[in-house]
Amino acid sequence: MMFIKSFFKVAVLASPIVIGLTLPTSAQSLPAPINGVSFEEWAAANARMANNMDKAEVERILGVTDTQFQEVGDGFTKEWKAAPDPSGTFAKAYGEAFANPNGGRFAATPMDPHPTEKLASFEDYARVQGHLQAAVKFGIDPQTVLREHGLTTYEFSQEATRWVKKMTGDANNGDTQVIMHLHDRLAFYEAEYSKRYAKP
Repeated sequence: MMFIKSFFKVAVLASPIVIGLTLPTSAQSLPAPINGVSFEEWAAANARMANNMDKAEVERILGVTDTQFQEVGDGFTKEWKAAPDPSGTFAKAYGEAFANPNGGRFAATPMDPHPTEKLASFEDYARVQGHLQAAVKFGIDPQTVLREHGLTTYEFSQEATRWVKKMTGDANNGDTQVIMHLHDRLAFYEAEYSKRYAKP
């Protein structure tokens, strides 16, 4: 779970528009399976745990012990960090598997990759994203923020991707005002939630 938290904090700090863009694929291939678990299965496992699936159940499906699963996470994280283009092949493969976590052995226990829309409007999305940006700035665990809004990490990743893709599509169709509107609303909510965390 530590990798999920670290990965999520980095994602929150990144510009939301980047989430909706297609990541470049490098010539680098993904690493070989570790303890019989592929990189894609590891990403899917993280997605399921981020959506509150019990870690023991994830390990049972993958046929590994707790120690072996830790070795899987440590091994893939090490190789990802050492990759010449960590934002290319690794990030693209991880993102795809995280977004649709029914690959490999998880196909036998499918999970709906599209949860109920909890962020029904753009304003809902901006409120949560702005809150997250403020929280990270003040060292607050993003998981705490998501719980306050009734979201799991997995649900938010799905919702954020949906909204960012829509906004990116609007911008690509010539509606540049959507980017300015996004920036303004995120800044508004970040400022509002920053007041909560600021020391008196």
